[in-house]
Order: sequence, then C-alpha cells, then structure tokens
Amino acid sequence: MVRPPGRLSVADRECLAQAIKTGEARSSAELVLVIADSCGFYGVFGLLWPALAALLAGAVLALGAPQLAASRLFLAEAGIFAVLAALLQWPAALMRLVPPQVRRAHARHVAAHQFELRVEGRTPARTGVMLFLAMAERQVIILADSGVSAVIDGEAWRDIVDRLGAARRTGPPVDALAAAIGEILALLERHFPRDIDVRGTDGTEARGTDAGGALPDEIVELSAGSQSDRDIDREAGPKSG
Repeated sequence: MVRPPGRLSVADRECLAQAIKTGEARSSAELVLVIADSCGFYGVFGLLWPALAALLAGAVLALGAPQLAASRLFLAEAGIFAVLAALLQWPAALMRLVPPQVRRAHARHVAAHQFELRVEGRTPARTGVMLFLAMAERQVIILADSGVSAVIDGEAWRDIVDRLGAARRTGPPVDALAAAIGEILALLERHFPRDIDVRGTDGTEARGTDAGGALPDEIVELSAGSQSDRDIDREAGPKSG
C-alpha cells in the first residue's frame, strides 16, 4: 500500500474535531471526517510500466542496431527495468503513473464502504454526512445519508469539494479541511437547524437537540493497519431505525 504524504498531528486532530463539534452544536445533522492514507495496492503499476518501457526499448534497439548481440539486448532491457522499478518504489513517483480513473475508482470504493460502516442509517433521521479524503489518490468525496440528500442537491457538495481541492494545493491542508468542515456544517445548519423537529426512519419524532451525537466527532484515520470491519461496526454501534 502506498504510504501517506503525512499524517495529522495530535494538535491537527483536536483542531478538526473541535471544528466538527462546534458546527454540530448548531445543527441536527452530523458530520464524520475520514482520512485514508491510501485506498489501494498499486504495486502492479510499479512493475507494469518498467516492463513495458524495457520491452519498448528492446524493440527500438533491435530495429536500430540489428547487429547487437542478444545477450547485450537482454542486459539493456534488464537494466532499464531495474532502474525504473527502483525509481517507482518512491510512492510519489508511482502514484503519478497510476491512471486517474483507477485512483478515483479505488477512492470511491473505500469511501462507499466507510460510509456504509460509519454513517449510513446511524442517525435517527438519516442526517449523517461523511467527508472523505484519500491522501495518496488526492481525492475528496462527500457522501450524505438519505435524509440529507433529499434536501441538499449534490451540486452544493461538488462546490465544496472543488474549493477544498484548490485550497489544499495553495495552503496548509488542515486549514483547508477546517474551512471545508465549516462550509459543510453551515450548509447543514441552514437546512437542519438544531432547534427543529426531525423524524426518524421509524416515523417517530426526534427533537433536534436530542437527535445529535449519534456519530463520533473524532477524526477517523485509515492506514494499512486499520481495524477490521467487525471492529468498526462494533465501535460505531447499531444502525438507527
């Protein structure tokens, strides 16, 4: 698994958790922040591209210098493969050669899995939202439970995702994340203020001030050594409704 560009410090986690807690105090909806170091194993690309480059170089040499002995041709190909494979042990270089559609697909798969485990159906009125960051893939995804998606159009999330992506390129990632958290919770506050009545999936009314707190405020960080799905499910608790 590709290693992360950098993990959050304790101070960063506390800052972001406090931003979530402060914003949730004004809304009956809730937000979970999940940050994944990497969403897939990309080692195959560290072998695929060097192999293709070596074969291409061998073909060029065979055509351009037909007098070259087969043993020398093999050594040239092997040398090219070894050098490129060694270079692609550097995660930043490897990720640049992973096709964008592959990175997006991996990030979306992990995001959907985390959303199902940590957010979906775990609030009385299905008003949970997940902000997901795939660090190695450089992907930002926002997923909302049915109670929120029925009210807030996906275009609103797309604007926040675009601004977060732009901010991360020009400033500290934690500042960009805090700003995105503020935007998300401000939007949720507008549509799900804390003092309104919300209705649970079982049809019973749940007061806004009582409906909150079903999801944790702590930042979830995923790495190669992350806990199992069973542990996550036990930690998150049973789904509502």
